[in-house]
Amino acid sequence: MNLPRLAQRGRRKSKDLEDQAMDLMGSQLEKVFKLMDVSGDGNLDEAELKRAYEMAGRPASDESIKKAIVLLDKDNDGLINLEEFKAIAWQTSIEDQEGERAAAAAAAAEAPEDEGAAAQA
Repeated sequence: MNLPRLAQRGRRKSKDLEDQAMDLMGSQLEKVFKLMDVSGDGNLDEAELKRAYEMAGRPASDESIKKAIVLLDKDNDGLINLEEFKAIAWQTSIEDQEGERAAAAAAAAEAPEDEGAAAQA
């Protein structure tokens, strides 16, 4: 088994999925970005990013916002531009899917093995 080749194929497939998602959601994300960009300068600062998280139903502490900017600010200007914002949306959607799978697995592990037998008892 060629693990490096499999890993490379997995990364390529993930990038392809990200590109497809951005093709589908790009214009919507741009509209949301412009809504969040209160100053209209084409970037989200800490306050605007915090507001964006709150509007998305994901309140975050000031420390979390600062960490997010450090992690996602590819051009190191201390701000989040549209492309970086799209990366946040993609990463958040991946994390949500992983969380949903983990919750489903936990629920399945807690469920009785034979519910029919339990109902007959």
